[in-house]
Amino acid sequence: MTDRLPPHAIDAERGVLGCMMLDPMRCIPDFLRRVVAGPGAFYDIRHQVIGSTLVTMYDNGLSVDLITVQQRLRDEGQIAAIGGLPYLIEITESVPSAANLPHYVGQVLEKLKLRKLLDACTTITAELWTRTDEIDAFVDQAEARVHSVRDTTTGRNELFGGRELANLAIEQLESAQEGMSGLPSGWDDLDRHLQGFRGGEVIVVAARPSTGKTAWLMNVARFLAFERQIEVGIFTLENSPKSVATRIICSDARLNARKVTDWTQDDWDAANESTARMVQAPIFLDGASGLNIRDIRAGVRRMVREHGIKVVFVDYLQLVAGIGKRGSDNRQSEVSEVSRGLKALAKEINIPVIVASQLNRESEKNAGLRPKLSELRESGSIEQDADVVLMLYRPTTDATVLEDEDIKGTCKVKMLLAKQRDGISGIDINLAFNKFHQRMDLWPKVSPSDNPTVPQPGLPYPDEG
Repeated sequence: MTDRLPPHAIDAERGVLGCMMLDPMRCIPDFLRRVVAGPGAFYDIRHQVIGSTLVTMYDNGLSVDLITVQQRLRDEGQIAAIGGLPYLIEITESVPSAANLPHYVGQVLEKLKLRKLLDACTTITAELWTRTDEIDAFVDQAEARVHSVRDTTTGRNELFGGRELANLAIEQLESAQEGMSGLPSGWDDLDRHLQGFRGGEVIVVAARPSTGKTAWLMNVARFLAFERQIEVGIFTLENSPKSVATRIICSDARLNARKVTDWTQDDWDAANESTARMVQAPIFLDGASGLNIRDIRAGVRRMVREHGIKVVFVDYLQLVAGIGKRGSDNRQSEVSEVSRGLKALAKEINIPVIVASQLNRESEKNAGLRPKLSELRESGSIEQDADVVLMLYRPTTDATVLEDEDIKGTCKVKMLLAKQRDGISGIDINLAFNKFHQRMDLWPKVSPSDNPTVPQPGLPYPDEG
């Protein structure tokens, strides 16, 4: 067993290099976009040297062809090590067409992943005998190592040069020009300001009790899975899977789950239609209770690996336990640990993490007024780690209005864009929250005051509702 060579595909590596020689202006940048490690993905040392030379010449704006490449290798004293000019000619002539690059790259990446997996398993086995931390921490680290094998096709590690940064910026700007650079929420007013929920971001949705934060999360999840067929992952620590499924179906069908005995045949037909939509929807729910941040991270990795989820919802942050030794003694430190863990997860998996959060009791003194970021419960780290903070609140304290809304089942809820790392904040968007249906829709715009309010840039927004 010890005499066996690691997995490799020499002919495919020659094919990649041949394509880069035949059509350098197209194939070299295409190769770099597809392969994290660049020339380091090659098993053969000769191919690593040749590949590095091609990339360096391309990055420096030099002409790349058989003559210039062999001269560059000769000047650097590498020509003999790679087999001389005859080997360069052999590489070039071995490729019938540069159009075959994706096929060759696929074979090279397959063997690279196998080598990385072999390295990860070797490291895990070695550490297994010398580990000093608890078993759960070790399993989490081992899982992260294995999961990282999949990252061999998703960019150039975490180091970006000027060329990569420019490409990323252009990609972001082009997406924004098309109207959306992330996943939509289902509410045009919000999407217009956020440009969608983007990978690597943590979006916190905070509210006082019974203001609709869970309904908001489930409405967005339902919209993405039902209407857009986007893979969605949900972690619900507050409600049972049965309760969440019922909420989503009744919200979609606009039915009151608490008055099933009063449903007509048309209501049942609507419920059955929504149930059929759920069967076809790419929605995946982890209903385990008592989860800690390590469980959440492992669960999300599993959902990404097995189901390809594009966004994850967590309901809610304060119910996720930490794993630090002082977690039970210092609740603020524990929540901070969970908040940082969710941010690290979003960056690691590169999908949006949308999480509900409670507001502290001080917020109850300001009922009817805009909540403040300082009212996020138990930790200022939530405000720091979040890329976007949305806060739901009812903009009135009038008892008559509140009682009338409760009787009718629909109340006006304002959604405050309290923080946006890459954009303007202090924007109010008016929503209609139907408590009977657990559904949120845009509030009908019947007057200029119902339009989203945008404060002047750089000025603090008022605390009035």
